[in-house]
Amino acid sequence: MTAEKHPESVPALMSALRDLRDTNPKAIRANVHIYPASLYANNGESSKTGASSSSASVPGTSEEDGLRDRRITSWKMTEHMYFSSQNPFPTLARGLFTEEVSNDDASFKQTPEQAKAGELQGTRDRIVARGYDKFFNIDEVAWTSWSAMKVHTEPPYHLTLKSNGCLILISALSPTHLVVASKHSLGTTTETQEQQVTNGLANLTVNDTPNKIEVKAEVKAQKAEHEEARAHAAVGREWVKKTLTAKGKTEAELAKKLWNEKMTAVLELCDDSFEEHVIATPAHWTGLHLHGLNHNTPHFSTSSPAEVTAFAEEFGFIQTKYVELQTLHEVKSFTDEVAKTGSWEGDMIEGFVVRCKVKAQPDDGRSHERSKPPYRSGAPFFFKVKFDEPYYMYRQWREITRILLPLLEKTEPEDIAAIWKKVRAKTKRPEVGVYAEWVGKMIETEPHLFDNYDKGVVRVRERFLQWIETDEGKRLWDEARFDKSTKILGENREQVGKEGLPKKYLIIPIAVPGCGKTLIGVALSRLFGFGHTQSDDVTTKRTAPTFIKNITALLQKEDVVYADRNNHIHKHYDELAAIASSKPMQKYDLRLVGIVWDISSQPYHRLLRVCSERVVSRGDNHQTLRPDPTVDAEHEAVVGQFLRNFTSPDPASFECLIDVQVLDSPKEALLKITNGLVPILGLPRPSEEALDKALEEAVEYRISTPYHAVAKVGKPVRYFGLAPEIDLAQVVESILTSIKDETVKVSAKEVFEAIKGGNRITAKPHITLSHEKNVSTEAEELAVAGKVEEIGPQRQLWDRCRKLAEMKYSILFKFDIQHLIWDNRLMTLSINNLRPVTNPDDKDQESEEAEDDVGLDSVVPQDVKDVLHITVGTASEEVSAFESRGLLSAFNGNAKQTEIADQGQVDAVVEGGGPVRWVLVQDLQGEGRVKGMY
Repeated sequence: MTAEKHPESVPALMSALRDLRDTNPKAIRANVHIYPASLYANNGESSKTGASSSSASVPGTSEEDGLRDRRITSWKMTEHMYFSSQNPFPTLARGLFTEEVSNDDASFKQTPEQAKAGELQGTRDRIVARGYDKFFNIDEVAWTSWSAMKVHTEPPYHLTLKSNGCLILISALSPTHLVVASKHSLGTTTETQEQQVTNGLANLTVNDTPNKIEVKAEVKAQKAEHEEARAHAAVGREWVKKTLTAKGKTEAELAKKLWNEKMTAVLELCDDSFEEHVIATPAHWTGLHLHGLNHNTPHFSTSSPAEVTAFAEEFGFIQTKYVELQTLHEVKSFTDEVAKTGSWEGDMIEGFVVRCKVKAQPDDGRSHERSKPPYRSGAPFFFKVKFDEPYYMYRQWREITRILLPLLEKTEPEDIAAIWKKVRAKTKRPEVGVYAEWVGKMIETEPHLFDNYDKGVVRVRERFLQWIETDEGKRLWDEARFDKSTKILGENREQVGKEGLPKKYLIIPIAVPGCGKTLIGVALSRLFGFGHTQSDDVTTKRTAPTFIKNITALLQKEDVVYADRNNHIHKHYDELAAIASSKPMQKYDLRLVGIVWDISSQPYHRLLRVCSERVVSRGDNHQTLRPDPTVDAEHEAVVGQFLRNFTSPDPASFECLIDVQVLDSPKEALLKITNGLVPILGLPRPSEEALDKALEEAVEYRISTPYHAVAKVGKPVRYFGLAPEIDLAQVVESILTSIKDETVKVSAKEVFEAIKGGNRITAKPHITLSHEKNVSTEAEELAVAGKVEEIGPQRQLWDRCRKLAEMKYSILFKFDIQHLIWDNRLMTLSINNLRPVTNPDDKDQESEEAEDDVGLDSVVPQDVKDVLHITVGTASEEVSAFESRGLLSAFNGNAKQTEIADQGQVDAVVEGGGPVRWVLVQDLQGEGRVKGMY
C-alpha cells in the first residue's frame, strides 16, 4: 500500500502512518515512549535526584493538574526507503513524535469553534515534536544534482553551517513544560521494547535456527540503538538546563514560547566530552546549536535563519552562522571556495546545509520526473554540501592498504621493514596510523579479507569502522585523535629513551631551494633565541660532515638548534638522526622536530615556477644559488634536481612533523610553525606584533659568507614547451569518471591502470611548442630557396618562446584539455586554445603587453596547433612518448573526414597498439608557462 502523500491534517497523517505500520511493518516502526511526570513536572529546576517515575512522588503531579506519565509515540521510517522519490511514506519527517489526547486532559482546551465542529470527540492526536524532512548530500540522489536543483529550486539560498554533533529536539508538552528528545527517542523506557528484549534474549538457545537467531540479534541491536538514543536525550536535557540557567531563563519560559508558536526547536549537541565526531569541537562551539524552528504541522514548515538566530539569542543557544545567496551558481562557487581549505571564518567545518524552496514547474510539456524531488511545490528544500572529510581519509586508507598488500607475500625482515617505512612516509595523520596498524594485524590473522582488494575496499573499511567501535579500537583511535599515541608504525619493539636527561631539540626544515627555510630560521631565531646554523655557510668540499659537526657543537650551547639545509633525502634524515647517539650528545635527550613543506603533494611545474621565482626575487643574497637570467636558467635546473630527488621523511625518526605549504605566505608559514613548536617546546605564544617584527628582521638578513657556486647541473635548451601545472593522475581519473559508455570507460581505465601500475605516468609533463631541429630544418629550406634573410614561422615561434622564457617573472597561459586519446601502448591529452592569463594586480608580470608581444596564438603555426598534447604516460619503457603524435595524427585525419563525435575510434597506427580511441573532455582546463627544456 502506498500512503497518501503530503496529507494536510493531523488526523489524515496519523491515519496514513497507522495504515502503513499495519500493512508494511518493514517500512515504519512506532515506539511508544513513557515520559514520566517526574522528569518534567518541575522543569528540572527543583526536581530531586532519584525521583520515582510515578507522578505521585512529585508534589502537585496529579491527573487533575494535568501532570501525568505521558505516552508519546516516535515514528521511525526505514532509512534506505527515503532514497526513492516514490517511497511509501506519508511524511518525510525525520524525527516525528505524536501523542493521543483525550477531551478531559487539563492541558488542552477546546476553542468554541472546535467544540461546535465536534473536532475533539473522544480522542485526538497532536504532533508533539517534528524534525526536518529528510534531505541529502550533493549527488546523493537524483534531485540533489546541481543540474536538477537548477530546475527545481528557487531563492533565496540560505547556507547554514553544518554542525558536527547529534540531533536534539525541544518542544512543549504544555504551556509550562518541555520535552527533550533525540532524533527518535525521548531517552526513557518504551511500553514494549524492554519486554521484547527480555523475552528474546532469555529464550535464545544453542539449538535456535539461524532465522530465529537473526530475529533475536535484531532485537538486541534495537536495544543497543535505544540505549544510545536514551543517552543523547538525557545529555540533551542537561544541556538545556545548563544553557537556560546561564542565560537567566527558565524551562517554563521556553515552553510557553514553543507552545504558543506550536514549534519544535531543532538543535545540534556538540560536546566532545560526551560524543566525539570526525571534526573536533572547539570550546566556543561546545553546547547546543540552534539551527531550526519547525512548525508542528504535517507539511514541513520552518522559520527563516534570521528568526532562528533571534530565538537563539533570546534563550542563550549557540547561533548557527549563515549566509544568504540569490543563485545556485553563487552557492556552488562559494562552497567550492570554502572547500579548498575546509574552514570558514577561522574554523574547520564539515560543510553547509543549504535551505531554499521547491519551485513550481510550468506545464510546458517537458518532463523532469526523474529529477523531481519528493517534496510539494513551495515546500522547503534542504540539501547538504559536505566537504572531503571523511572521504579524504577513506582515500588515504585505500592508499595505505595498497602499500601494505605485499605483506601477504613478503616474509624477509628487510622487505617487511621497507614496506612499513613507505607506510610511515605516507602517514600524515595519527588516525591513519591506527588504520595501518590494524591492516597489518589483519593481514597476519585474516589474509582472506584482502582477496581481490580492488573490489573489496568498502568491505575492508567497514570492518575497520566496526573495529574502532570495540573497546580496544576506540581507545587507540582516541589516543591518535588527541595525539597521545607514541607507537611507531610497524614496530613492535619498545622505544629506548633517555628519560630523565636534559632535553634538546633539533629543528629540521625539509624542503627545496626557494621554500623560504632560511627566512623561517632567522625569524625563529629572533623570536625565541634558537641556535641557527646553515649548510650554505660551509665552504669545504664535503659539506655534510662539517655541517653535522657545527650542529653538534651548537647543541652543546643551545637547547634548540635550527639545522638550515634542504634535508630532502633519506641520507640527510639518517645523518641528523645519528646526532642523538653521537658521543657528545650522550648526556642529552635529543628530539628531532621536522618542518615539512608539501613538496610531494603539488604539481612539479608549479613548485618549479614558484620556487625558482623566489630565487630570482632574493637576487644575490645567497651563498651558493643565484638567478641565471639566460634562457638556460641554471637556478631552475638546480631547483628541479632537488624536486626530483625529494623523498618524504620517515616519521619514526621525529618527535613530530609540522606541515606547511610552499604557497603559504611567510606570515602563514611562520604562524603554522610557531603553533606547532609552542606546545612541544613549552614556549610562550608570540604576539602578532612579535611575529611581524621577527619577519621584518628576517627579510633584512644579509649573508656574510662569500659566494661559492655549486657544480652546474643544467644543459643547453633544445626545445621550448608549456610546463603544465596539473596533476596528470587526477585529471585522467576525473575524465574516466565522466565517461558514460561502459565499454569505452573499461578500455581507457585498463590502459591508465597499466600506466599507473608501472609507475609510468609522466613525471614532468610538457606541451612541446618549438624544437631546435624544426628551426634548423626551416633555415636550411629557406637557404636552398635563396631566402636566407627571411624569418620563417618556426624561427618566429622560437624567438617568441625564448622571450617568454627569459622574462624575470613568468606569464601563465591557460589551455583547454579537449580529448583523451589512447591505444594499448600509450595515453595522451589533446590541447588547444592557448591564451595568456592577465593579472593586472601583479606589476612585475608584464601582462599588460599586447598579444602581439607576448601571446602565442598568433605565432604558433597551424600544423603545431594540430598536435599540441600532453603525454599521460606509456605502458612500458620500450614505448616512446613520441608515439603521441601518431595518435594525434590519426585522430585529426578522422576529424577531417567526418564530424568528430563525443567518442570514437580508428584503426591501429602502430603494430600491437590496437585501435586508437578517444573521448571528448568537457570544461577541463590547465595552465602553465613557457620554459626552455632539454
